[in-house]
Amino acid sequence: MIMPRRILRLITLLTAAGSLSILIALGIGTGRPRQQLAFASNHVIGQTRLYLMDVPRGLMTRLSDRPTNGGLQWSPDGQWLAFEDALEGAYFRLGLFGGDLSSLTPLDSFSYGLAWMPDSQAIVYARNRQGAENSGIFRDAINGAFSERLHPKMLFPGVMLIPAAGGRLLYTDSDADALGQLIYSLEPDGSSRLVVDTGRYVDDMALAPDGQRLAYTRAQPDGYYEIGLVDLACLGADDSCSNATVLLTQNTIRDQGPVWSPDGAYLAYRQLEGGLMSIQLLKLATGETVTVTTPASSYANVQWSPDGRWLSFTSNRGSIPALYALDLMCLEQPGGCLEEAQLLLVNSFVSASPVWQPG
Repeated sequence: MIMPRRILRLITLLTAAGSLSILIALGIGTGRPRQQLAFASNHVIGQTRLYLMDVPRGLMTRLSDRPTNGGLQWSPDGQWLAFEDALEGAYFRLGLFGGDLSSLTPLDSFSYGLAWMPDSQAIVYARNRQGAENSGIFRDAINGAFSERLHPKMLFPGVMLIPAAGGRLLYTDSDADALGQLIYSLEPDGSSRLVVDTGRYVDDMALAPDGQRLAYTRAQPDGYYEIGLVDLACLGADDSCSNATVLLTQNTIRDQGPVWSPDGAYLAYRQLEGGLMSIQLLKLATGETVTVTTPASSYANVQWSPDGRWLSFTSNRGSIPALYALDLMCLEQPGGCLEEAQLLLVNSFVSASPVWQPG
Protein backbone atom coordinates (compact mmCIF):
# COMPACT_ATOMS: atom_id res chain seq x y z
CA MET A 1 0.00 0.00 0.00
CA ILE A 2 1.52 3.32 -1.08
CA MET A 3 1.55 6.08 1.50
CA PRO A 4 -0.79 9.00 0.61
CA ARG A 5 0.88 12.07 -0.85
CA ARG A 6 -0.28 14.29 2.00
CA ILE A 7 1.62 12.04 4.44
CA LEU A 8 4.74 12.15 2.28
CA ARG A 9 4.53 15.95 2.17
CA LEU A 10 4.25 16.02 5.98
CA ILE A 11 7.28 13.74 6.26
CA THR A 12 9.28 16.11 4.07
CA LEU A 13 8.33 19.09 6.24
CA LEU A 14 9.22 17.28 9.44
CA THR A 15 12.53 16.18 8.00
CA ALA A 16 13.41 19.73 7.04
CA ALA A 17 12.43 20.95 10.49
CA GLY A 18 14.52 18.26 12.15
CA SER A 19 12.68 18.68 15.43
CA LEU A 20 12.11 15.67 17.66
CA SER A 21 9.76 17.72 19.80
CA ILE A 22 7.41 18.15 16.85
CA LEU A 23 7.35 14.41 16.31
CA ILE A 24 6.52 13.69 19.95
CA ALA A 25 3.90 16.42 20.15
CA LEU A 26 2.05 15.16 17.08
CA GLY A 27 1.84 11.72 18.66
CA ILE A 28 0.11 12.90 21.84
CA GLY A 29 -3.52 11.95 22.22
CA THR A 30 -3.75 9.54 19.30
CA GLY A 31 -4.03 6.48 21.55
CA ARG A 32 -1.68 4.47 19.33
CA PRO A 33 1.60 3.00 20.61
CA ARG A 34 4.75 4.76 19.46
CA GLN A 35 6.86 2.30 17.44
CA GLN A 36 9.99 4.14 16.35
CA LEU A 37 12.44 3.04 13.70
CA ALA A 38 15.90 4.60 13.40
CA PHE A 39 17.72 4.38 10.07
CA ALA A 40 20.26 6.07 7.84
CA SER A 41 19.09 7.51 4.55
CA ASN A 42 20.56 9.36 1.60
CA HIS A 43 17.20 10.38 0.18
CA VAL A 44 18.76 13.84 0.11
CA ILE A 45 21.37 12.98 -2.49
CA GLY A 46 24.92 12.87 -1.15
CA GLN A 47 23.90 13.40 2.47
CA THR A 48 23.53 10.18 4.45
CA ARG A 49 22.04 11.15 7.80
CA LEU A 50 20.27 9.57 10.79
CA TYR A 51 16.48 9.66 11.00
CA LEU A 52 13.74 8.46 13.33
CA MET A 53 10.29 7.46 12.13
CA ASP A 54 7.14 6.83 14.13
CA VAL A 55 5.89 4.04 11.87
CA PRO A 56 2.19 3.84 12.87
CA ARG A 57 1.81 7.59 12.27
CA GLY A 58 4.19 7.93 9.32
CA LEU A 59 6.03 10.86 10.95
CA MET A 60 9.77 11.32 10.56
CA THR A 61 12.46 13.63 11.90
CA ARG A 62 16.19 13.94 11.42
CA LEU A 63 18.22 12.98 14.48
CA SER A 64 21.63 14.24 13.46
CA ASP A 65 23.42 16.09 10.66
CA ARG A 66 26.55 14.02 11.17
CA PRO A 67 27.38 11.77 8.15
CA THR A 68 27.14 8.05 8.86
CA ASN A 69 28.08 4.76 7.26
CA GLY A 70 25.25 2.95 9.04
CA GLY A 71 25.96 0.24 11.61
CA LEU A 72 23.04 1.36 13.79
CA GLN A 73 22.57 -0.33 17.18
CA TRP A 74 20.18 0.72 19.95
CA SER A 75 21.25 0.25 23.55
CA PRO A 76 18.95 -2.29 25.28
CA ASP A 77 17.39 0.46 27.41
CA GLY A 78 16.56 2.50 24.28
CA GLN A 79 18.40 5.60 25.51
CA TRP A 80 21.35 5.56 23.09
CA LEU A 81 21.76 5.01 19.38
CA ALA A 82 25.21 3.85 18.24
CA PHE A 83 26.29 4.38 14.63
CA GLU A 84 29.36 4.35 12.41
CA ASP A 85 30.63 7.87 11.93
CA ALA A 86 31.72 8.65 8.36
CA LEU A 87 34.10 11.44 9.42
CA GLU A 88 36.09 9.74 12.17
CA GLY A 89 35.87 6.07 11.14
CA ALA A 90 34.67 5.11 14.63
CA TYR A 91 31.40 4.40 16.42
CA PHE A 92 29.56 7.27 18.06
CA ARG A 93 26.56 7.32 20.38
CA LEU A 94 23.65 9.71 20.18
CA GLY A 95 21.37 10.43 23.14
CA LEU A 96 17.88 10.42 21.72
CA PHE A 97 16.31 13.02 24.00
CA GLY A 98 19.32 14.91 25.32
CA GLY A 99 21.04 15.22 21.95
CA ASP A 100 24.36 14.15 23.50
CA LEU A 101 26.90 13.02 20.91
CA SER A 102 30.19 11.36 21.80
CA SER A 103 32.56 8.68 20.51
CA LEU A 104 32.23 5.08 21.68
CA THR A 105 35.37 3.60 20.11
CA PRO A 106 38.84 5.12 19.63
CA LEU A 107 39.04 7.61 16.79
CA ASP A 108 42.38 6.24 15.57
CA SER A 109 41.19 2.64 15.24
CA PHE A 110 39.43 0.53 12.66
CA SER A 111 36.37 -0.62 14.64
CA TYR A 112 33.49 -2.84 13.56
CA GLY A 113 30.91 -5.35 14.79
CA LEU A 114 29.74 -3.24 17.76
CA ALA A 115 27.17 -4.72 20.15
CA TRP A 116 25.75 -3.40 23.42
CA MET A 117 26.12 -5.27 26.67
CA PRO A 118 22.76 -6.09 28.34
CA ASP A 119 23.14 -3.37 30.99
CA SER A 120 23.57 -0.63 28.32
CA GLN A 121 26.64 0.62 30.19
CA ALA A 122 29.28 -1.05 28.02
CA ILE A 123 29.90 -2.18 24.46
CA VAL A 124 31.90 -4.93 22.77
CA TYR A 125 33.54 -4.50 19.38
CA ALA A 126 36.44 -5.66 17.23
CA ARG A 127 39.26 -3.36 16.19
CA ASN A 128 42.51 -3.35 14.26
CA ARG A 129 44.58 -0.56 15.76
CA GLN A 130 48.28 0.21 15.51
CA GLY A 131 49.41 -3.39 15.15
CA ALA A 132 48.39 -6.77 16.48
CA GLU A 133 49.15 -5.90 20.12
CA ASN A 134 46.30 -3.36 20.10
CA SER A 135 43.85 -5.41 18.04
CA GLY A 136 41.20 -7.97 18.95
CA ILE A 137 37.83 -7.98 20.71
CA PHE A 138 37.36 -5.24 23.32
CA ARG A 139 34.81 -4.33 25.97
CA ASP A 140 34.61 -0.64 26.84
CA ALA A 141 32.48 1.25 29.36
CA ILE A 142 30.50 3.99 27.62
CA ASN A 143 31.57 6.48 30.33
CA GLY A 144 35.26 5.71 29.71
CA ALA A 145 35.73 3.99 33.07
CA PHE A 146 37.48 0.96 31.55
CA SER A 147 38.62 -0.65 28.33
CA GLU A 148 39.70 -4.30 28.30
CA ARG A 149 40.81 -6.65 25.58
CA LEU A 150 38.79 -9.84 25.79
CA HIS A 151 40.40 -11.70 22.92
CA PRO A 152 43.71 -10.96 21.18
CA LYS A 153 42.97 -12.39 17.73
CA MET A 154 42.73 -9.85 14.91
CA LEU A 155 39.33 -10.21 13.24
CA PHE A 156 38.13 -8.63 10.04
CA PRO A 157 35.14 -6.62 8.78
CA GLY A 158 31.98 -8.70 8.72
CA VAL A 159 32.51 -10.11 12.20
CA MET A 160 29.34 -10.41 14.28
CA LEU A 161 29.38 -10.13 18.08
CA ILE A 162 26.48 -11.17 20.35
CA PRO A 163 26.66 -11.11 24.16
CA ALA A 164 25.08 -14.32 25.49
CA ALA A 165 24.06 -15.81 28.83
CA GLY A 166 26.65 -16.96 31.33
CA GLY A 167 29.14 -14.21 30.45
CA ARG A 168 29.76 -15.68 26.99
CA LEU A 169 30.30 -13.72 23.79
CA LEU A 170 29.34 -15.28 20.45
CA TYR A 171 31.40 -14.21 17.46
CA THR A 172 32.08 -15.20 13.86
CA ASP A 173 35.48 -15.85 12.33
CA SER A 174 36.80 -17.42 9.14
CA ASP A 175 38.30 -20.89 9.06
CA ALA A 176 41.99 -21.56 8.41
CA ASP A 177 41.51 -21.36 4.63
CA ALA A 178 39.35 -18.19 4.83
CA LEU A 179 36.73 -20.01 2.75
CA GLY A 180 34.18 -20.73 5.45
CA GLN A 181 32.69 -19.13 8.54
CA LEU A 182 32.68 -20.50 12.08
CA ILE A 183 30.63 -19.37 15.06
CA TYR A 184 32.57 -19.41 18.33
CA SER A 185 31.76 -18.75 21.95
CA LEU A 186 34.30 -16.66 23.85
CA GLU A 187 34.09 -18.26 27.29
CA PRO A 188 34.38 -16.35 30.60
CA ASP A 189 37.88 -17.79 31.11
CA GLY A 190 39.05 -16.28 27.80
CA SER A 191 39.10 -19.53 25.82
CA SER A 192 37.16 -20.00 22.60
CA ARG A 193 34.83 -22.86 21.84
CA LEU A 194 33.39 -23.81 18.46
CA VAL A 195 29.60 -23.62 18.33
CA VAL A 196 28.87 -24.35 14.67
CA ASP A 197 30.47 -24.35 11.23
CA THR A 198 28.19 -22.33 8.95
CA GLY A 199 30.00 -23.18 5.74
CA ARG A 200 31.27 -21.03 2.91
CA TYR A 201 31.06 -17.23 3.36
CA VAL A 202 28.00 -17.33 5.64
CA ASP A 203 27.85 -15.60 9.02
CA ASP A 204 24.21 -14.72 9.71
CA MET A 205 23.27 -15.47 13.30
CA ALA A 206 20.56 -14.33 15.70
CA LEU A 207 20.09 -15.05 19.41
CA ALA A 208 16.59 -15.95 20.62
CA PRO A 209 14.93 -13.60 23.13
CA ASP A 210 15.29 -16.30 25.80
CA GLY A 211 19.05 -16.39 25.17
CA GLN A 212 19.00 -20.18 24.90
CA ARG A 213 18.84 -20.74 21.13
CA LEU A 214 20.92 -19.47 18.25
CA ALA A 215 19.56 -19.35 14.70
CA TYR A 216 22.01 -19.04 11.83
CA THR A 217 22.46 -19.51 8.08
CA ARG A 218 24.38 -22.56 6.93
CA ALA A 219 25.79 -23.26 3.46
CA GLN A 220 25.10 -26.81 2.41
CA PRO A 221 27.47 -28.89 0.24
CA ASP A 222 24.99 -28.59 -2.65
CA GLY A 223 25.47 -24.81 -2.64
CA TYR A 224 22.13 -23.90 -1.10
CA TYR A 225 21.65 -22.09 2.21
CA GLU A 226 19.49 -23.38 5.05
CA ILE A 227 18.38 -22.04 8.43
CA GLY A 228 19.96 -23.88 11.36
CA LEU A 229 19.23 -23.80 15.08
CA VAL A 230 21.51 -24.74 17.98
CA ASP A 231 20.56 -25.15 21.63
CA LEU A 232 23.23 -23.21 23.55
CA ALA A 233 22.87 -25.50 26.55
CA CYS A 234 25.52 -27.49 24.70
CA LEU A 235 28.12 -24.94 25.81
CA GLY A 236 27.72 -26.14 29.38
CA ALA A 237 28.57 -29.71 28.42
CA ASP A 238 31.78 -31.39 27.41
CA ASP A 239 30.42 -32.78 24.15
CA SER A 240 30.43 -31.00 20.81
CA CYS A 241 27.56 -28.67 20.01
CA SER A 242 27.04 -30.48 16.71
CA ASN A 243 24.62 -32.86 18.45
CA ALA A 244 22.50 -29.90 19.56
CA THR A 245 22.11 -28.52 16.02
CA VAL A 246 19.12 -28.99 13.71
CA LEU A 247 18.25 -27.64 10.27
CA LEU A 248 14.88 -25.87 10.20
CA THR A 249 14.77 -25.65 6.41
CA GLN A 250 16.01 -28.33 4.00
CA ASN A 251 15.32 -27.74 0.33
CA THR A 252 16.90 -26.64 -2.96
CA ILE A 253 16.23 -22.97 -2.23
CA ARG A 254 18.48 -20.37 -0.62
CA ASP A 255 17.15 -19.53 2.87
CA GLN A 256 19.12 -17.00 4.92
CA GLY A 257 19.14 -14.16 7.44
CA PRO A 258 16.96 -15.47 10.33
CA VAL A 259 15.46 -12.85 12.68
CA TRP A 260 13.55 -13.75 15.85
CA SER A 261 10.13 -12.41 16.76
CA PRO A 262 10.11 -10.75 20.21
CA ASP A 263 8.19 -13.67 21.73
CA GLY A 264 10.55 -16.25 20.23
CA ALA A 265 7.69 -18.06 18.46
CA TYR A 266 8.63 -17.13 14.88
CA LEU A 267 11.64 -16.66 12.66
CA ALA A 268 11.52 -14.32 9.69
CA TYR A 269 14.02 -15.06 6.95
CA ARG A 270 14.75 -14.31 3.29
CA GLN A 271 14.24 -16.92 0.61
CA LEU A 272 15.79 -16.75 -2.87
CA GLU A 273 14.29 -18.88 -5.62
CA GLY A 274 14.57 -18.46 -9.36
CA GLY A 275 16.46 -15.19 -8.99
CA LEU A 276 13.69 -13.56 -6.92
CA MET A 277 13.57 -13.08 -3.15
CA SER A 278 10.73 -13.07 -0.64
CA ILE A 279 10.35 -12.90 3.15
CA GLN A 280 9.09 -16.00 4.96
CA LEU A 281 7.70 -16.48 8.46
CA LEU A 282 8.44 -19.80 10.14
CA LYS A 283 6.34 -20.86 13.14
CA LEU A 284 8.75 -22.86 15.27
CA ALA A 285 6.11 -24.87 17.13
CA THR A 286 4.67 -26.38 13.95
CA GLY A 287 7.26 -25.80 11.23
CA GLU A 288 4.63 -24.00 9.16
CA THR A 289 5.92 -21.28 6.81
CA VAL A 290 4.04 -18.33 5.33
CA THR A 291 5.23 -16.07 2.50
CA VAL A 292 4.54 -12.45 3.51
CA THR A 293 6.01 -10.38 0.64
CA THR A 294 5.73 -10.47 -3.11
CA PRO A 295 8.86 -11.69 -4.98
CA ALA A 296 11.45 -9.01 -5.78
CA SER A 297 15.11 -8.93 -6.75
CA SER A 298 16.17 -7.89 -3.23
CA TYR A 299 15.05 -7.86 0.39
CA ALA A 300 17.39 -6.94 3.25
CA ASN A 301 17.58 -5.56 6.79
CA VAL A 302 14.54 -7.47 8.07
CA GLN A 303 13.67 -6.36 11.62
CA TRP A 304 10.78 -6.96 14.07
CA SER A 305 9.23 -4.13 16.07
CA PRO A 306 9.43 -4.61 19.87
CA ASP A 307 5.71 -5.44 20.11
CA GLY A 308 5.98 -8.01 17.30
CA ARG A 309 3.36 -6.30 15.17
CA TRP A 310 5.57 -4.74 12.50
CA LEU A 311 8.19 -6.17 10.19
CA SER A 312 10.49 -3.61 8.55
CA PHE A 313 12.78 -4.26 5.58
CA THR A 314 14.50 -2.59 2.66
CA SER A 315 13.82 -3.62 -0.91
CA ASN A 316 13.84 -2.47 -4.52
CA ARG A 317 10.43 -4.04 -5.10
CA GLY A 318 9.23 -0.72 -6.52
CA SER A 319 12.28 -0.47 -8.82
CA ILE A 320 13.81 2.08 -6.41
CA PRO A 321 15.63 1.25 -3.13
CA ALA A 322 13.16 1.97 -0.35
CA LEU A 323 12.27 1.31 3.26
CA TYR A 324 9.04 -0.57 4.02
CA ALA A 325 7.02 -1.74 7.02
CA LEU A 326 4.52 -4.58 7.11
CA ASP A 327 1.73 -4.61 9.70
CA LEU A 328 1.48 -8.31 10.57
CA MET A 329 -2.18 -7.96 11.44
CA CYS A 330 -2.48 -8.82 7.74
CA LEU A 331 -1.89 -12.46 8.69
CA GLU A 332 -5.47 -12.53 10.00
CA GLN A 333 -6.92 -11.26 6.72
CA PRO A 334 -8.32 -13.68 4.11
CA GLY A 335 -6.04 -12.23 1.43
CA GLY A 336 -2.90 -12.50 3.54
CA CYS A 337 0.00 -10.05 3.49
CA LEU A 338 1.47 -10.12 -0.02
CA GLU A 339 0.33 -6.64 -1.09
CA GLU A 340 0.17 -5.01 2.33
CA ALA A 341 3.70 -3.62 2.84
CA GLN A 342 3.67 0.11 3.50
CA LEU A 343 6.18 2.33 1.74
CA LEU A 344 7.95 4.52 4.30
CA LEU A 345 10.70 6.21 2.33
CA VAL A 346 12.22 5.99 -1.17
CA ASN A 347 15.95 6.23 -1.92
CA SER A 348 16.71 4.76 1.48
CA PHE A 349 20.37 3.96 2.23
CA VAL A 350 19.77 0.23 1.90
CA SER A 351 23.10 -0.88 3.40
CA ALA A 352 22.33 0.85 6.72
CA SER A 353 20.11 -1.50 8.73
CA PRO A 354 16.96 0.09 10.14
CA VAL A 355 16.59 -0.70 13.85
CA TRP A 356 13.55 -0.39 16.12
CA GLN A 357 13.90 1.44 19.41
CA PRO A 358 13.55 -1.10 22.26
CA GLY A 359 10.44 -0.97 24.37
